[in-house]
Amino acid sequence: MSVIWIVNQYGGIPRVGIHSRHYQLARRFADKGHSVFLFSANNHHHKSCDSTSRNIEREHVQFGFDMVWLFTFQYKSSQSIIRFINWFIFAFSLVFRRPPNIPKPDVIYYSSLSLIGSLAAELISKFYGIPYIYEERDIWPLTLHEIKSVSRYNPVAVFLSLIQRRAYRKADLVISTLPGLQDHIRSKNIVENSFLWLPNGCTELTPIVLSDADQRILKKIKTSKFSVCYVGSFGRANRIDVLLEAARILRDQPDVEFFLFGFGVLSEEYKLFVRENGLTNVHFLGPVDRSLVPEIYSNVDVCYLGWGDYKMYKYGVSANKLSEYMFFGKPILQSYSGKYDFVEQCGGGITVPACDPKAVATGVMILQQLNNAKLIKMGQNSSEFAERHFDYDLIFEKLNQTLKDKSWID
Repeated sequence: MSVIWIVNQYGGIPRVGIHSRHYQLARRFADKGHSVFLFSANNHHHKSCDSTSRNIEREHVQFGFDMVWLFTFQYKSSQSIIRFINWFIFAFSLVFRRPPNIPKPDVIYYSSLSLIGSLAAELISKFYGIPYIYEERDIWPLTLHEIKSVSRYNPVAVFLSLIQRRAYRKADLVISTLPGLQDHIRSKNIVENSFLWLPNGCTELTPIVLSDADQRILKKIKTSKFSVCYVGSFGRANRIDVLLEAARILRDQPDVEFFLFGFGVLSEEYKLFVRENGLTNVHFLGPVDRSLVPEIYSNVDVCYLGWGDYKMYKYGVSANKLSEYMFFGKPILQSYSGKYDFVEQCGGGITVPACDPKAVATGVMILQQLNNAKLIKMGQNSSEFAERHFDYDLIFEKLNQTLKDKSWID
């Protein structure tokens, strides 16, 4: 069988609080009998706990593959300069500081971010004479330009753009979670060797015995009122501010409530907005264990997903949250103005223009006035779409068959 290297600097395994797509793919390749090595940084901001001591560089995971932890510096904030420095450290470690006795790969699959590591993956592919797969989940540096307002002439942005263009040209296969990335590549007058859309997936969560705290949370959301729910990060990109403005518009609607689960850099700002506006229809219930999420979804009416009004969304979006909402069969209220709108495509809810609180408020009222049978049908449409596109077994088979058709793996 084949030796497959999968590289994701911000990857991990459940033991460190991360259920990444590459963990899901690695375990399925291992199930097929391949020798799989998943490379990640030993320090990064997505971990919920310290993954390893510096003495642990490689560990065999329960599902039959090896996790390889490459040295990087410790940091906490995603805004830390050390995160940027670690892009270079990780790339160097991938080439020159790998643990011993890792067999030569038959294929290397590199997933950004960061872009710097793609140079290391390309170098390894040339050294061993093997296929090089480059995966892009967010379009950098376009994301910097539009969300962070970084100038296109910023030296860092220019540098990253050059690396990105090189990856598009040099990779034997470009993979993306964005359905329209191929349009972006060709807008650069680049014709990639091969392209594969491979969306983010979702997995079933193991039911748990509910604690007293869990029971109290569920009691709060079990209401006769129409409930709109959000579960996830409180960051600028999630546009919770738009949902809160909509809640302010609907403050006098007695039968509508909003439940927000999660935390993030804007948590306090959002809570202050709610207090200052006296919004008794909004409830912040904090972060919860992922295993409680199915119970939350089963007790709310609609789930919210918000996006900024950015040109880059003409290439589509790849939120884990979208696949999760659909997987659990929830009607979705999406605030989105881009292309590849899966919510509208499958009839799994309604989409209103991005960054428009009045439109979101109107969307809430439209959904609230639907009878229960129509909401159930929307949820079924979402679930069926997820089963066709976001099931990890199907995602894996799509990738596995592509690699076999190219004779890159046995």
